[in-house]
Amino acid sequence: MGTSSWGAKLDGVPTIMWDGVTRPYSLVGIKKNYDSFFQTGSSWTNSLSLTGGSEKQTFRFSFADLRSDGVIPETGFNRKNASLSTNGKFGKKVTFGAKMMYSNEQTKNRPMVSDSPGNAVQGLIRLPTNFDVNDLKEIKQTWCSSGRCNNT
Repeated sequence: MGTSSWGAKLDGVPTIMWDGVTRPYSLVGIKKNYDSFFQTGSSWTNSLSLTGGSEKQTFRFSFADLRSDGVIPETGFNRKNASLSTNGKFGKKVTFGAKMMYSNEQTKNRPMVSDSPGNAVQGLIRLPTNFDVNDLKEIKQTWCSSGRCNNT
């Protein structure tokens, strides 16, 4: 953790940092950066289904809505599913069944993984120990890797 630290002793001397702002050259702490960077994720699923019919024909309709926010800021996943099915009996030997399904998924800033340049967790691990991750919160940028673009 914080494997990219080098330089003078972290003694609190005022130093001009990467963004031109003078701050104490001191240990920020890995735990503080982790606590400041990650957020509590959440996931909510709501669903509704309707069924009905008679002895000769039945139907079922269902709809589900999933909304989730990731533990990495500005990430999430939403999905909507709908299905409709029917069954019918025609005479003594003929039955009919049909089902239609629809699904729509949307991701927001899907996190990069592995050793990709956009891997936020790997960047956090390699962040120098005197660097406060909160100093990056106001910076918004778009970057692309392997044909995918993210806004961070």
